[in-house]
Amino acid sequence: MMASALPRVAVIAAIVGLGATGNAEGQAPVCPRPVLARLAALAGRWSVDWSYLVDGQLRAVEQATATIDIAAGGCAVRERLEGQLGGHQLAVNTVVAATNDDTLQRVYIDSDHGTFLIFEGTNAGDAITFLWRRDLGTRQQLVRHEYLALDRTSFATETHMSPNDGVEWILVQRARYRRLSAQVMTPSVTRDPAVPLPARAAERPARPGV
Repeated sequence: MMASALPRVAVIAAIVGLGATGNAEGQAPVCPRPVLARLAALAGRWSVDWSYLVDGQLRAVEQATATIDIAAGGCAVRERLEGQLGGHQLAVNTVVAATNDDTLQRVYIDSDHGTFLIFEGTNAGDAITFLWRRDLGTRQQLVRHEYLALDRTSFATETHMSPNDGVEWILVQRARYRRLSAQVMTPSVTRDPAVPLPARAAERPARPGV
């Protein structure tokens, strides 16, 4: 689907290599690219209110949960989002990495087709936006995936598809995440002071006698 096969091969090889670096003991090397910090802060397990487009209608995905963890020395974020839709398992697997100090790249593995879609991303304002393009000759098919309202205890995502160069957009999935648990140990990511991290949840008051 992409213009060149070489970047795709490199990304797929990188995904395979990520599996060996996700949960090493001790503090992992600091990632030199702070653009990933806002997504890295989301590591942990999440309960998800997830809707997915089927036959022209958004349908609720039951028992939806997500696991987000850190890999590649802190320079990549992996997510598995899964649930039940119409009696069948629905799963979305993604990897996000910082391609340089300013941009992100997201690889989406389509559970229905096994196809790799490679998105280019930007981190601006309150949203992180990823865009995938497919050249159809006379027009382009676009898919836009956004992370919204990022916080340490909740966030949201939306995915829109345009069949006609962005003239019209169709909402194909919407998800609202609520944190179940944090990842106990994550590799460090260098933070850029110019990019705010999600707000910390209020600390619980100390119990008497503790």
